[in-house]
Amino acid sequence: MEENFSSFLDENFKDNIDLLYARVLESERGRLFDQAILGSLHLSFKEVKTIWRREEYFDLGLTKREVALILMARSDMLPLAFKPWFVDRSYQCIFCNLNLPEGGEHFIKVCPAWREFRSQKLCDFSFLDILGGEAGWKELASFIGKALNCRTLLGEAVV
Repeated sequence: MEENFSSFLDENFKDNIDLLYARVLESERGRLFDQAILGSLHLSFKEVKTIWRREEYFDLGLTKREVALILMARSDMLPLAFKPWFVDRSYQCIFCNLNLPEGGEHFIKVCPAWREFRSQKLCDFSFLDILGGEAGWKELASFIGKALNCRTLLGEAVV
């Protein structure tokens, strides 16, 4: 039995496994980064983040929560059903009957469940223009905060 497992007792075995793990981890990290840059996982980010600089909404006197909500919306990281990096999930919005994936655009522009929180300014601009600040950063943060709070309450009631 020892002969079959002698390579596992080799002093270099752990080092080799650690090296292999580091290479696999780096490769996977690179693949995910490439997908993010290409917009295959974060669909609107490549359209929104065309200039790499400090974001203007950081310096407008918004609260930390407002900045976080804007950042989450712009980077497709809102806590919604659409998460393309989880392949075995349903992305459908459970808050309306439109049978659409619950992504950022659906949440901010389309879903009738959040109509009461959506201002006319948000209705007047395209999704990408909203993420670019055209409707106003405070307007966007206010909508997201109210709609997410309601979504959380309704989601708890569904479960």
